[in-house]
Amino acid sequence: MGNEITENIYINNTDISEYGAKALRGVKVGGTAITNDYFQGRNRTHYTLMSTTFGLKPISFTLVYESLSLHTAMMNRSRLEAEMMGGCEILLHDGFYYRSMLETIGEAEVSGVDGSGVLIQVAYKFKGIQHDPLVTVADGSSFTASGTMPEMDCKLTVTVGADAEEYELEGAVFEDVTAGDVLVFDGILKRFLKNGAPTTAKSWISFPTVKSGLNSFIANDTVSVEFYPCYI
Repeated sequence: MGNEITENIYINNTDISEYGAKALRGVKVGGTAITNDYFQGRNRTHYTLMSTTFGLKPISFTLVYESLSLHTAMMNRSRLEAEMMGGCEILLHDGFYYRSMLETIGEAEVSGVDGSGVLIQVAYKFKGIQHDPLVTVADGSSFTASGTMPEMDCKLTVTVGADAEEYELEGAVFEDVTAGDVLVFDGILKRFLKNGAPTTAKSWISFPTVKSGLNSFIANDTVSVEFYPCYI
């Protein structure tokens, strides 16, 4: 079977070989799902594109779990599938990470002899976002974001330089801040933090994003930016 095996896959930063698993050739990553909202008019030959929504990429691969005993192979399979549940990070042989949701687990095909060597073959299907590792920009006043998605969720952090009743960070207004306070407007995890603790802000419309290309985030103090470059 050695000639049929791909490079190893990582699930949540752990090599699947730690679970006695290998991936068969034929790992597939499909294109980004796209939904267009447009206006054409009755019998018109020109349409107006109103908006485009980008979805997730389909991902599929087949794993083979190998062990001397059926019980151990089944246990390893269960442990790895537990890592896949509830969303996971998959690193494939193409060098990209995929923030993924497990959609289906195929029927297991068991071969071999218990006690002498057993193989369990299982197909998996996911949907996910293709991305690079987290990027941190220490000064977000002017920087270029890699990635090809038009907009990518980001996390903004600022250390307050002077006491203020109101402090604005990219449209979000934090109240009653003191010099040295660390404020976070987190568009990745969708939250507000003040000195590491959950807080609230007012006047904001949406969570922050970076755009593919040139970006700028300016406040009364230097804003640091964290984001994952994501790809169509």
